[in-house]
Amino acid sequence: VVVIDLKENVRQGGARNRGIEIARGEYIGFVDADDWVDLRMFEKLYNKAKETKVEVVSCGLDYIDSTNTISGANIKTNLLVNGIIHEEQRELLLIGMQNFAAGNLIRKSLLFQHSIRFPEQIFYEDNYFNVVVGLYANGYTYVFECLYHIYINPDSTTRRRNTTHVSQRITVLKMILNHFQQQGYSKKYHKFLNYYTALTLYLCAFEYLDRQDMPSYHFIQKIHLYLHSYRIDRCNPYLLKHFGYRGTLAVWLLRHLPKIFWHSWILSNRLHLNTWPLMHLSRKNQKS
Repeated sequence: VVVIDLKENVRQGGARNRGIEIARGEYIGFVDADDWVDLRMFEKLYNKAKETKVEVVSCGLDYIDSTNTISGANIKTNLLVNGIIHEEQRELLLIGMQNFAAGNLIRKSLLFQHSIRFPEQIFYEDNYFNVVVGLYANGYTYVFECLYHIYINPDSTTRRRNTTHVSQRITVLKMILNHFQQQGYSKKYHKFLNYYTALTLYLCAFEYLDRQDMPSYHFIQKIHLYLHSYRIDRCNPYLLKHFGYRGTLAVWLLRHLPKIFWHSWILSNRLHLNTWPLMHLSRKNQKS
């Protein structure tokens, strides 16, 4: 065990980057402070990685509250990519990669070969990290067990009510789009980036509304303006498959008619309806 004593708070991304730099093993994994793992998690992920010769292995996650009750689980029932990746499967991997840095085992040489690191001093840093890992990994596979346990802490930095850090999703999204553009991949992976932009901006709007006691339309308008500047392809097969028609309609309203989007949410919330498009998808993708 090596203790790294950082003299300043560099947040999650900075701390993970320092760990990557001094790591001496063949593979790297991450565990967040409040969480815990199955005693055999890393053994199982490592054996799977050696057996399949891939660079990234993931496992299922579950969510446990303060009463030790499992409040949800996330196991991929439909694995989009399994094994060595052929280029035509790359977009499927990018869509299938989970948003968490935790619950993965990643070959260290992949991170150094492509200079992959976490953004520092920002929330949602693992969104950027995982997308870039998915862009360069030569293979991916999965262990169909919930081996990583996420503690649901309502006072954590990303679950606390009435904060506006959710806007940093947009900052991280811009970093992802810039990386693809700088590396010459924007056109090649246009469908994924189009889908990912729509998802991120919808989640940004949803999480803000869901976590504010007195939400402001001004914040929704800011998201609308950015979404309006980016052309969302309504015929994108990934958008239709993962959002459905109701979800696609919600994104369209946010892009073109934000006031109707706003008032629809307010009405649904006041009537305590659980029918808002993508509500389940949004909560599943929220960060711990």
